[in-house]
Amino acid sequence: KDIESAGYMNRFCLALCVTLCFFSGISRSQNIFQESPYSGLRTYTSLTEALQYPDSVEKLDLSRQKLDLFPSGIFLMRNLKVLDLGKNRIRQIPKEIAELSGLEELVLTRNRITALPPEIGRLQGLRRLDLSRNSITVLPPEIGMLGKLEVLDLWDNELQDLPDTVKDLLSLRHLDLRGIL
Repeated sequence: KDIESAGYMNRFCLALCVTLCFFSGISRSQNIFQESPYSGLRTYTSLTEALQYPDSVEKLDLSRQKLDLFPSGIFLMRNLKVLDLGKNRIRQIPKEIAELSGLEELVLTRNRITALPPEIGRLQGLRRLDLSRNSITVLPPEIGMLGKLEVLDLWDNELQDLPDTVKDLLSLRHLDLRGIL
């Protein structure tokens, strides 16, 4: 009976440790997303206003604006570092995304995106890419060219596989694949 009890206790402790590690990992990953060196930058939340001063825009938040298309005016913002287009209805990312060469954070969560253009690999300074809650089925191999990428969030997509080039993401600290079968 003591051996049975000890076995039960060992399984209970193991389950408790796994649970604590899991929740500790969630907490840590959420901190990664909350830490931003750009919190002090002025955030433009209107495309119209941002287009009045395209050279001064470094942070643009157009989330929750019911956008169906990627706004082409964004490509005039040559100093853009942070772009949030989350929680819209965007289906396609244009190949002109490569023109945003200074981009360091790109948030496209909760859209209707099914694929990324290969040109995404030309965003050499990108540190954070949030593609969670889309319908992405495949990533282009060029994703491996994002040498400075630290956070890649692919949570809740339709991915079947990851390209082999993901191994080239040497700066990657956080890869979220939750909700992917």
